Amino acid sequence: MPFSQVVISDEMQKLTDDYYRAIKVVPKSNFIFDRMIFKNVVNEISYFHSIGLITNEEKDFIKKDLYAMLEYLSDVAANACYPETKNKVNLYISHFNIETNYSYTYTHKVSLCFVHVFDKYEIYTNDVEMATNFRIWMQLKKRSSIQISEVDIKSRIDYFAKQKQTVDLL
Repeated sequence: MPFSQVVISDEMQKLTDDYYRAIKVVPKSNFIFDRMIFKNVVNEISYFHSIGLITNEEKDFIKKDLYAMLEYLSDVAANACYPETKNKVNLYISHFNIETNYSYTYTHKVSLCFVHVFDKYEIYTNDVEMATNFRIWMQLKKRSSIQISEVDIKSRIDYFAKQKQTVDLL
């Protein structure tokens, strides 16, 4: 199906908007990204463009959105918080090419974990035992990742410069 024919329902748009508003009010969030995430996205867009499912105009529109996302993530990483709420955010880049992104949200009232697999499937749970085990596992996963929020300025600058160069190729 061509990109121009993809329709996002009002309900799906509302759920997405609600999720992003809700996650930003959590006092502390942690995210581990695949180091190849933007390269994979650019490769996918390039492929769909090459077979005519994305037009030049749509590709330019998506490219503009990717730049905006990088700018936002760079701001979040530089300040270690969401600009809208000032709530703490830890961003990590995995040393390994994992093609899966993980995040967990923990408060005294709620424990949630999210596994975003291959950009198509997501697992969410608020089961306390599973979320606790996931949180422990994530702590171990952080050891094989670079924290780009707050602490490692050089790695953060290098990471976002490389991601912008990747998007430039689109």
